[in-house]
Parts: sequence; C-alpha cells; structure tokens
Amino acid sequence: MEWHSTGRVRTIGLAVTLGVLTLCGAPGKPTSGPLIFRILLPHSAVCVGDRRIEVESELRDVSDHSIALSPAGVRSQVSFTNRACSLEDGFRSSTISVDPPRDWKEGKIVNLAPGQSYRQTLKLELDPKFFLQGVYRVQIGYSGKYGASDQGGLFAGTLDSNDVLFEIVDCNSSSGETR
Repeated sequence: MEWHSTGRVRTIGLAVTLGVLTLCGAPGKPTSGPLIFRILLPHSAVCVGDRRIEVESELRDVSDHSIALSPAGVRSQVSFTNRACSLEDGFRSSTISVDPPRDWKEGKIVNLAPGQSYRQTLKLELDPKFFLQGVYRVQIGYSGKYGASDQGGLFAGTLDSNDVLFEIVDCNSSSGETR
C-alpha cells in the first residue's frame, strides 16, 4: 500500500510539473509570435560600485514575412532582481521605465526580413545604493508602441527578453573573479 501511495504522489508531482511548464512555457520553447527578443551579457560579473552594465540585445524576425518596428521600444522597461539567498538583506527588485536613448530620432523605423535580426548594445545604469555584492537577474521589455508615433503598419506588440544572471563582485578581493 505504501508503494502505491508513493507512485500516486510521483504521478501527481509529474502532472503538476508538466502543467507549470505548459502554463509558464518550457525553457527554450520557441515563442508563437513573429519576433524573438533576447539579451546576453558580454561580462557576467561587474565590480561593486560600477555605474553601468553592458547588454547586447537582439530582435529576430521568426515569421515568414517582413516586420517593421520602432527600435526605440528596446529597453522600454528594465527589471533587476537579486537571485534568491544571494544577499544578506534578502530580496531586492527594481523596475525602470527608460526614456528613448539620446541618439533616437522620432520616426526611425527598422524593417526586418524573415530570419533577419536587429541588434543594439545597451549600457544600463547601476545604482550603487541598490546593487550590493550578490547575484542579480536582468530582463528587458520591448514595446512596439514606444517611439512609433502614429505610424501604421508597425509591430505594436510587447515582448520580454530572456532572463540573464550577472554577479556584483568585490574586484579588490583576491578571491573574486573579475571581468
């Protein structure tokens, strides 16, 4: 009887796991929309007190038709969260809505052919009061409406990038790995 109960618990656990993956999306599962938005960090560690982190972003047309978009929508929202248990004082999160970059010109449009990508290097501000030594997650939002004015025919959806982890380290310490 005990084995039967254990088997039932395992079956229920598997069903719950599959349900969560179905609702939340399995890792690496392709999106069903026309664009994929992803980011990567050239450096996985930054020093305590650094004011910026560099992020490479990419919007990729995965549809079978061309897509016009406003590049100003990249980084319309930036979210930082610390990795659980990586800080002594507990959970920290910060979501920032960002103004268009200084070099952005209203009405600038990018046309992506199927399979083509638009890439942008971003330098995100790090507030030294918020970013203590520890592990953090960054995710960037894209808004097609952001900076598009009233131009028709543009991708007007919103996308969230993948999550990327980085670490704030004490670069003066001999045990900390630097960039």
